Amino acid sequence: MVDWLLLVAGTSLGIISLLADLIGLGGFPGFGWKQALGVAVSLVLVGVSTVRIYRRERQEAPESRGSPEPRP
Repeated sequence: MVDWLLLVAGTSLGIISLLADLIGLGGFPGFGWKQALGVAVSLVLVGVSTVRIYRRERQEAPESRGSPEPRP
């Protein structure tokens, strides 16, 4: 659950950082260091949460598939 929240938070932060000037949050015209920092942090959050979700799904997949027992 936490991983999905990090994914949503990172995506939201990235979108807000990239669109800051258009929505009136930019301090000055152009792409500033705060926007760059926001995009960098969002990429880290999205990357970490994606890897964690992917690994968890890969670990749960064999158990949930219900693969038959090997035959002797």
